Amino acid sequence: MMKNCWALCSQPNMLWVQVVRSKYVCGEDFIPIIHKKPTTSNLWRGICEVWDKVVHNIAWNIGNGKSTKFWSDHWLPSNVVLNEVAIQMVLMEIQSRKVIDFVDANGNWKLDEACSYIPSQHWSEIQGLTPLFS
Repeated sequence: MMKNCWALCSQPNMLWVQVVRSKYVCGEDFIPIIHKKPTTSNLWRGICEVWDKVVHNIAWNIGNGKSTKFWSDHWLPSNVVLNEVAIQMVLMEIQSRKVIDFVDANGNWKLDEACSYIPSQHWSEIQGLTPLFS
């Protein structure tokens, strides 16, 4: 069943994945939104039973940072979405930025614009990561 959960994330072009994600309204993000429903198929029930084990073991590969959304993707090791834990509402003009937008030409974090939004524990988590892409 865990293989099916991984396919929901990693194989969005497979017909069965598209049907299941559409039927159970999982969203368009890489990591789907999984909700238990009272009347579902055996497949969906099985996915719901093991989903927490799968999602907690997914590690995000940022790559060059050009497609990873800084505020709305699960890219940190803690698997949090920064927009959901922000101290205050993130300004619209920076909400769509990618991780690469917060890295300077030397490959160092440039988080001046973001620091007032990020709680200290997540600030430390970001600071502890080395942006290897630049």
